[in-house]
Amino acid sequence: MTHPAKLLSIISLVFAPFSAILAQDEGFIYGTITTYDNEVYEGPIRWGKEEVYWIDVFNASKEENPNLRYLSEDQKNDLQHSSNPFVIYSSCGDKKTEWFGGKNRSFGFNSCTHQFSCRFGDIKKIRPKRGSDVEIEMQSGIKFDLSGSGYNDVNTKVSVIDKEIGQIDVNWDRIARVEFKKTPSKLANTFGQPVFVTVTTFDGSFTGSLQWDHEERLTTDKIDGDTDDGRVSIELGKIKSIERVQNRSKITTESGRVLELSGTNDVNSENRGILITQANGTMVDIPWREFRKLTVEKGKSGILKEYDDFKNQKDIQAKVKSTKSKTTSGKTVIDLDEEYGFEMIQGRDGELEYSIPVASIKKMSPKGSSSTEIELKSGEKLNLKDSQDLGKMNQGVLIFTSTDKPEYLPWNEVEEIEIN
Repeated sequence: MTHPAKLLSIISLVFAPFSAILAQDEGFIYGTITTYDNEVYEGPIRWGKEEVYWIDVFNASKEENPNLRYLSEDQKNDLQHSSNPFVIYSSCGDKKTEWFGGKNRSFGFNSCTHQFSCRFGDIKKIRPKRGSDVEIEMQSGIKFDLSGSGYNDVNTKVSVIDKEIGQIDVNWDRIARVEFKKTPSKLANTFGQPVFVTVTTFDGSFTGSLQWDHEERLTTDKIDGDTDDGRVSIELGKIKSIERVQNRSKITTESGRVLELSGTNDVNSENRGILITQANGTMVDIPWREFRKLTVEKGKSGILKEYDDFKNQKDIQAKVKSTKSKTTSGKTVIDLDEEYGFEMIQGRDGELEYSIPVASIKKMSPKGSSSTEIELKSGEKLNLKDSQDLGKMNQGVLIFTSTDKPEYLPWNEVEEIEIN
């Protein structure tokens, strides 16, 4: 007769993999797509050929910046001249605003226009509007009118595995709205299973969920390449490791088979980058020239988050210390733009590009005119630069105290932002 304690151990071993699968399923995007003919499709969703997890990022742009109204004319003038010597005037709504540009003015940016980035788990509804415009409603009820011009998350096909009819790829111009909801703990069908990896670069290693070439991220997604005998397409789920060998890739399968592939952007220097989303919420974009080796990890499903994990959406509350040692506390707007914890800060560390949810940040400390030290709530520290958010192009900080009139602090006068 089997001892009860031993029997319990056996049951735990049998059901442990099943429990991991349940938690993993809840990390997939799920919801309903309603068309203009009131057809409704419900199930797991894949955005274009890419986003499929709640932790994946939706990108668009804010065409208007209402926070400009808090700046005086003198502050706007100072901002123009301190940001860049080249100023071009244009319009945003019914107000005159400034375009800043570098040596080539075509690479300038409109002070009304900022990139909007959040994770799909932050969103409640997406409603396409005219052209590339789209309305986004967050889980908290906050709404944004955005433009998808220049971003592939708008005007794209959206796929759903309907629980009755199976997969359908819905054209963007047929979509009236997409409504997200909590993913069932067990899905009958998925687009594939997540792939978790450790990527080694010349600057260190990163572990998290994978987006290879900014696209392939599921076990069913395929990496294409040429061998001496012809082209092959290998599912990510059958790969154990990928190693860069000059301008090609050495792929080792789970069975130990080794192939060297070339000839496509999946496996050579045309690769758009290897994106890793880590457990702390930070996304790292690794360019091909920095990539050394990828090793598939098993049992890392805890990196994914459920839809309910994104419910706690708040504005940014912080203590801002100026270079003159004055500290002001209250609701804080960073770069005259980021107001909420679900918004994301971008920056570079050498060749690596980072995207970090503001809610994951503990402190931001500008260092000179071009870089900022970021301390995450996980304890990790990064020194990031070369971005709108963290360098000399940052348009400053607003701090709302008890009054409706916020205090404005130019970025070069910010010593530290401590986020609650």
